[in-house]
Amino acid sequence: MDTRNCRTCNKNFQPKNSVQAYCSKACRKSIRSSSEWKWNRAAALHKAGYKCSECQATGMLHVHHIMPLYLGGSHKATNLQVLCPPCHYNKHRSWPAPAVVFLQEVA
Repeated sequence: MDTRNCRTCNKNFQPKNSVQAYCSKACRKSIRSSSEWKWNRAAALHKAGYKCSECQATGMLHVHHIMPLYLGGSHKATNLQVLCPPCHYNKHRSWPAPAVVFLQEVA
């Protein structure tokens, strides 16, 4: 596998799989601690009325990136979708196999 640049620190690294976009756990976690993510996540939940955009369920909700970060997606509001856990799982089932493997490794 070719080397690539970390999306956070721009350091060159050897990825362990085809979807790895960050050189370390610290870089991967730092992307979620940004104020842009927190602000847009809260705005997406408010805009959706604190309901799943697929089934209208309330309760525990996730904010899903429509275009995954590892494929160049962003935290912009237009790339975020509010989903309940079952709908979020179903979205990821439709992703290509490497993305699902990556999500299992991260969990």
